[in-house]
Amino acid sequence: MKLKLFLTIVLLIGIIIGCGPRVYIHHYSDVPKLESIPPQYVKLLRYEPKKPHIKVGEIVFYPEPGMDAYYVENLLKERTGRMGADALVIVEDKFFKRAVVEDYFWYRKHIIYRERVIVGVAIKFTQY
Repeated sequence: MKLKLFLTIVLLIGIIIGCGPRVYIHHYSDVPKLESIPPQYVKLLRYEPKKPHIKVGEIVFYPEPGMDAYYVENLLKERTGRMGADALVIVEDKFFKRAVVEDYFWYRKHIIYRERVIVGVAIKFTQY
């Protein structure tokens, strides 16, 4: 009985974790850990600002095709705020093709699909 309950809980946790968005965060090792910032104070930029700043880390995000733009923006701001950065400079936002070949004894199937990737560098301003 306890084993069934345990396996059910592990399965549910696996499903919940597996269905989350694919966001990868890389902290730069030479930057100390910073205190979190609320997402509403984080800026999303398309260019590197002229103000003096330090680079805190990188965020790589693979949004699903049906995700809302506001959801993607808020998720990027939330993850940037967790790093303690003031802004996220979007370095790359592009689509690329992936090909999958399924090869069976009786037929071969080619599947080509498009995937989107957003790469940003989190920065912390040194002067305001």
